[in-house]
Amino acid sequence: MTERAAGRKNTTQFVFAENSLDILRLFAALQIAITHYLNLTMLTYGKDGPGDGLLLGFKRALTLFPGLIILFSISGFLMGETLMRTQNRKIFAQKRILRLYPALWVNIVLTMGMLSLLPGVVSGHGKDLLTWAVVQGVGLAYTPSFLQAFAIESINGTLWALMVEIQLYVLVAVVWKRCLAWKDRTWHVLLVLTALLNLACGLLKNSGALPGAAASLLDRSFLPYLVWFFAGLYLWHFKETILQKLTGKWFILLIVFICYKVCWQTFGWKLPGYYADLVTSLLLPVVVLACAYGWKKHRLKNDLSDGIFLYHWPLINLVFYWNLPKKMHHIPLFLLYVAGFLALACASWFLLERHVLKRKR
Repeated sequence: MTERAAGRKNTTQFVFAENSLDILRLFAALQIAITHYLNLTMLTYGKDGPGDGLLLGFKRALTLFPGLIILFSISGFLMGETLMRTQNRKIFAQKRILRLYPALWVNIVLTMGMLSLLPGVVSGHGKDLLTWAVVQGVGLAYTPSFLQAFAIESINGTLWALMVEIQLYVLVAVVWKRCLAWKDRTWHVLLVLTALLNLACGLLKNSGALPGAAASLLDRSFLPYLVWFFAGLYLWHFKETILQKLTGKWFILLIVFICYKVCWQTFGWKLPGYYADLVTSLLLPVVVLACAYGWKKHRLKNDLSDGIFLYHWPLINLVFYWNLPKKMHHIPLFLLYVAGFLALACASWFLLERHVLKRKR
């Protein structure tokens, strides 16, 4: 082989660290925080106020890219590399605990403090609030009965996703490194099976055959969302073949996905799937990871994504508790909300998370 040919070969070699996953993870967290706020405020207070047209257009644009699918697919992709580098299950569990729980526990304590300071909210229910804190602190999401009429009727409505993430980590710990020895055919079959599982869960929920408790349990289980996580893991396994070929076509994939989602919004297509239609569930992870490597290396020194995810919902509760959309212009209120969750995310990162993650390494 000539030196020139060898050079060409090296330039096309897949390099795992050369990615923009940090930027995409931050975008996903922002998408979740912003669309939650805009969906809830417009549903409750309407969208005919000054500036609401601009906010509605912004919301529709962000809705094209469901943040939860992005986060789970990135998590699945990174999990493949984690399996390669982690020596045993004990180290794996320790790192996952350090990543998830300290920030969650501080969030729970601050949420309890917020609720206790609001007049009449916790009065006579201190024991129930403490029970919630313990259960939520383990990673099980629920809202106690005395708070189901408070503000938006959920203490922190995003924490169910953390519960699903923990289940996926447990599943990974069970399968462990055996998946690294699977044949390519097994990976293809499992991707199809997870897609079918997502469809089956959607059809079962939409049929109305499940009682309320069972439907709620399905919402909080990993089963409907496994396809997003596994799609990321699948692309990690095929990173030097399928993903590398797709990386050079990231712009085309992005345009195709946007066109599909715009048509989906415009014509009201009702395609099957759980949480999102199956096309979105399968195509968005491909687009995200192709963009992550097509954009080359753009790393962020500070990771605000977890803080945004944890703290935006309590702020929405305060907005509703004080009935602020009736008292303020909606655009300044929205900007104040964004500034609020960014400030809390920065505090979480600089005062807690970055120090904990140093121990994780």
